[in-house]
Order: sequence, then structure tokens, then C-alpha cells
Amino acid sequence: MQHGVPPGIAWIVPLAIPFVIGLLTGVIIRRGIKLIAAIIGLLVILVGTGYVSLSYEDLYSSAMEVLPKLFKEAKGSAGNVLPISAPSFLVGLGKNLPFFPRSSLQSSPRTQLVYFFRFKYNYKQQNRD
Repeated sequence: MQHGVPPGIAWIVPLAIPFVIGLLTGVIIRRGIKLIAAIIGLLVILVGTGYVSLSYEDLYSSAMEVLPKLFKEAKGSAGNVLPISAPSFLVGLGKNLPFFPRSSLQSSPRTQLVYFFRFKYNYKQQNRD
């Protein structure tokens, strides 16, 4: 008796796993961007009110100290773990990235169609006269 994935659906596994990894990676990136934006906002408020004093030289020296170490660590780890060449990963990643803002019109295809036909109907009614 064999255990494992049935042969009829075995072709889905190589597509589904990178897609789910892409979804989760997109969620992590989106939340990370929100966290960074909140930290920058807090820092701007603290600098603006005078609680923290920062100069360009302080920021530059800190960045030149930390960024090379960060790039060295990230260069080896993310490239070897994530399946960035898989199209299903890229689709899952693109679905959760914040570069495409979500409004109430983009909540579902049905909602988009309802708004489209309402606009079209109202436009016809107004231009009838």
C-alpha cells in the first residue's frame, strides 16, 4: 500500500506550494513596510518636537556601519530559500504586495461589475434628454 499524493492531483503540488510561499512572503513584506512606515513616522514626530536630535552625519555613519552587514547576511539566505523563479510564487507574491492599493471598488469582481453597470445605467439616463 502506497502513501502520498494521488497521481491525479500530484501536478497541483508543485504549483500550490510556491504560490502559498509567495502569499506568505507578500504578507510579511507588506507588514514589514507598514512597520517601517510607522517607525519613520514616529521618528519624524520625535525629531520635529525636539525629543530626538538627528543630523545627516549621524544617519550616514550609522547606515554605512549597518547596511553592509545587513546586505551580506541577506544575500545568501533569501536567494537560496525562496523559489523566486517560479511563476506561481511571483503570482502569490504580487497578490499580497501593497503596490496595488485596494479600494472598495476592488474588493471583488462582482462589486466591480455592479458599480460598472450602475455607472453605465446612470450615464444613459442622464444623457437621454
